[in-house]
Amino acid sequence: MTGGNKSLEGPLFRAMIRACLLAGRVYTAIVISTGAIAGLALWFPPGKALWQNDAQKNLGFNQFLESLSPKTREWWINTYGSALAPFIKTALSPHTVESSWYLNCICVDPKYQRQGIATNLIKMVEQQAMTTSILALCTDTDVNVRD
Repeated sequence: MTGGNKSLEGPLFRAMIRACLLAGRVYTAIVISTGAIAGLALWFPPGKALWQNDAQKNLGFNQFLESLSPKTREWWINTYGSALAPFIKTALSPHTVESSWYLNCICVDPKYQRQGIATNLIKMVEQQAMTTSILALCTDTDVNVRD
């Protein structure tokens, strides 16, 4: 997503968090003894999606795009951006955005993995979602998250 430019990972994730603070819900797992963030989940409720409007994009995403190489920016706009919505509608449902809680990002600090933190960050929304909608999750594979 950064075209291999690791220095853009921070700006990308900060833009995601800001957009979620505006239109979604950010859940954090905090280490009580230190105040450190052990885990984070970015959820969008039914009818909301990441970067679905200019207000969200202006919170860092547009600046992130401008920082990308021309090739990676072209991928975001013409490949990823134009393929994601049709993929979601075909793979899940034409009404996925309107009917599901969408987990855009979940991460746990490696020091705290295998302790149920990610599970609990999902459970924070699971009960709400199961009464009125579905959960939709984005996933990565080892291939597309390697250095």
